[in-house]
Amino acid sequence: MSLAPSQRKLVGFVGGSASGKTSLRRRVARHLHTAGRLAAEISKDMFYKDLRLTHERKVAMMASGELNFDRPDAFDTKLFLATIDRWLSGESVEEPGYDFMTSSRLQGRQVHSADVLLIDGLFLLNHHEILDRLDLVLAVRTPEPVRKERRLKRDVEEGRAPNREAAMPFLLNALAMHNTHIEPLLGRADLDIRNNKLLPAGQIELELQRLSALAFAHIMRELG
Repeated sequence: MSLAPSQRKLVGFVGGSASGKTSLRRRVARHLHTAGRLAAEISKDMFYKDLRLTHERKVAMMASGELNFDRPDAFDTKLFLATIDRWLSGESVEEPGYDFMTSSRLQGRQVHSADVLLIDGLFLLNHHEILDRLDLVLAVRTPEPVRKERRLKRDVEEGRAPNREAAMPFLLNALAMHNTHIEPLLGRADLDIRNNKLLPAGQIELELQRLSALAFAHIMRELG
């Protein structure tokens, strides 16, 4: 049985692209479930604006700088806030899907009522309306060389770019936007999680366990 709406809590995980915040959020959710706390999860980074562009038009707008997916204004913050407020009132809500080829919103997945909603996002600290709603914010601080290598690897493996060379312009833009819009605000978080290591596959699991245990312990202390 979940808590009354007035007792529900919001915990944010913020950090740069490929910092590891989504992986950490998922692990913390598992810890909470094991401890008998109902936890739901949502990503602000799925709330891109529904632009419905042809792929050619999108590429042209990105090349001209008119469209930038790594800026705060690329997201539908109004929809995100309305979704969070409905969840806090006790409703189940939808996390949208997104088609990056056409910049179009898709049907997403249901996020059900719970005691705690774990939220990850690039720009949770950029809007006071979001920050005011969060009970706790964890900043995942990951050095640029680590984020860069992870992002390049992910973009190629997930088919966002055919190779590392093709992925580089998008990466450089993401790094520049991080330095402008994310890094200067990380001091607003309640706790820093230092995700400093670029590890071989066999050691990633152990590091995730360590970091998620640290985050979980802090959340349990602060939220009770």
